[in-house]
Amino acid sequence: MRKFIAAFFINLFIVLSALIPAGAEKNNPLYIFLLIGDGMGENQYLAAQKYGLTGSIDSLPLKSYVTTHAFNNVITDSAAAATALATGEKTKDGALGLNAKGESVKNIFEAAIERGMSTGIITSMSLNHATPAGFYAHIESRTMYYEIGLQLISSNINYFGGGGLFRHEGRQGNRPNLYVLAEQAGYEIFMNGKIPDASKLKYNSRVISVNPALRSDACMPYAERRPLNGRALSDFAKEAIQILSDNKIGFLILIEGGNIDYACHDNNFNRMLYEMADFDGAVSEALNFYHTRPWDTLIIVTGDHETGGLHFDPGNNSVKWSTKYHTRANVPLFAAGANSDEFSGISGIIDNTDIAKKLFSLIESR
Repeated sequence: MRKFIAAFFINLFIVLSALIPAGAEKNNPLYIFLLIGDGMGENQYLAAQKYGLTGSIDSLPLKSYVTTHAFNNVITDSAAAATALATGEKTKDGALGLNAKGESVKNIFEAAIERGMSTGIITSMSLNHATPAGFYAHIESRTMYYEIGLQLISSNINYFGGGGLFRHEGRQGNRPNLYVLAEQAGYEIFMNGKIPDASKLKYNSRVISVNPALRSDACMPYAERRPLNGRALSDFAKEAIQILSDNKIGFLILIEGGNIDYACHDNNFNRMLYEMADFDGAVSEALNFYHTRPWDTLIIVTGDHETGGLHFDPGNNSVKWSTKYHTRANVPLFAAGANSDEFSGISGIIDNTDIAKKLFSLIESR
């Protein structure tokens, strides 16, 4: 009888162990969201919060701050910031996926693909713009849009969504169409109102899903002017999750609210608020997934730099801008989920390279 009882509990332990998702016993995240509000500093967040536009971000329990300087400048551009967030290496302004010596360095998406994770990049900018490109390209100048587009096609990232491909036939319009080349490489292209049916796509599909409405620079329209056929950032976040979440090894999804930066460059406060709300909607979709499996999902929300030198007094709602360019101000970081406490830093401050280093550790330790 004792042998029977012992055997019963041993078998029960084996069965229950099999039901625990891989990595859960170490609280290691399988599903990772990195959301970047381009140009989102502390005051951009506080202003949007004052107007009730950051409910999803507010619900993330951990908050810290991030330093953003580039290798050669106390004020970073988006390319150097994206490279730091993607690779853990500081680089010179304008460079993507290269260290300060001009050498190619591995990024977190390449690490995720090596581990068999599904991958997705979503942005309200063009897909070959600086911030998204920092997570797949290795090139000396962010302005080499066509060459960056070629690297997008060869990246093996499963899902791209949001903006389109800027200068998709080159600067002079005389090069092979990037959309055609992507299709020839195995990507399914959804554009001009064609929207993918996520239920018919598997996590190992390769998809480029473009907003039906685009500006001339292949970026999504501003949220305040979104046409009836336009889609929100949250629509693409939801779509990516539906396509990629079947992979039991996990996924890594980057979501950029890039129009926040453009609004701040223009010192357009109302437009910035609309873009912050649109970005918070994407955070909401990440949270919806997180609530289904909080033990192995990680959400990180941060900015790449502050834009505009915004001064906002929530007491009297006063608004003042000090520049139309980037500043050296630290940016906020919010996090929730598995291992999120690792992003608090000493005295609540980390460097942008620390985010990549910690994500590398979490991805490569699985």
